[in-house]
Amino acid sequence: MFYSLGRVATVADMVAMTGAAVGYYIQVQSYTATNNSGILTFVAVAESTGTADGGSYIDGVGVQWKQIFGPDVTAESFGLGAASGSEATRLQRAINYVSAQGGGTVT
Repeated sequence: MFYSLGRVATVADMVAMTGAAVGYYIQVQSYTATNNSGILTFVAVAESTGTADGGSYIDGVGVQWKQIFGPDVTAESFGLGAASGSEATRLQRAINYVSAQGGGTVT
């Protein structure tokens, strides 16, 4: 069964959200208010399912959020352009994710 929590503005809003359960989906308008990642889609999975890397897995309240990607991954979906933190680290996390999937494109 598909459960949607609707849409929130940023990843920070998603992370702070309470009441999510495994299997719930949510859309995020943009990674942060300052980057233009476009709409991101996440599904709630059990805590510690994956390694929280700020993109493919993000820790939330009582769940971990797994981002649903298509064949191409944008660096912005890992927080590139978020105005704080290391841009090189965010880009590398996107590259690592694509590599672990057996290849693809980071744009």
